[in-house]
Amino acid sequence: DPMRRDLFERFLPEELRRVVLGQSIDARKLLAMSGSAERGKVLFGAICTACHRVNGQGTDFGPDLSHIASKWKRPELLEQILFPSKVIDPQWQLTTVTTTSGESKAGFVVARDGSGLKLKMAGGEMAQIANAEISKTSTERVSMMPEGLLQNLTASEAADLLQFLGSLK
Repeated sequence: DPMRRDLFERFLPEELRRVVLGQSIDARKLLAMSGSAERGKVLFGAICTACHRVNGQGTDFGPDLSHIASKWKRPELLEQILFPSKVIDPQWQLTTVTTTSGESKAGFVVARDGSGLKLKMAGGEMAQIANAEISKTSTERVSMMPEGLLQNLTASEAADLLQFLGSLK
């Protein structure tokens, strides 16, 4: 489990610690590496399922990635992870709704009609907001997926994750 491993790593001698990618990620080197889809699946389960689903497993919040390799090749998959706001399909643009009571809710609009809108929020929670309760809405062309998700992975782990994502056709 990556979370447990990271808790205890500081007690290891320097030469036995993992060398993580950090902020300077060389995409060409990562793409030249081959990884293990099996190990990548474990990493996906530990990191990505907080927002994404694959074959019915994970959280129904962000895009379902069950067939992501049919849409993006490996270099584009890496770019999507490194720069999640670069290309965003309209249904995944962040919408913030401010209610008449001053409360703000942010997520993805999944339905909108004459009576109001349905907003999918973090964790997969849904909010039905009536038009009478909406003071203001704004939509941003920004991804809710955080940047820097690979920074705490080793190059080998990142290659494993890419291998797994690349196998999802």
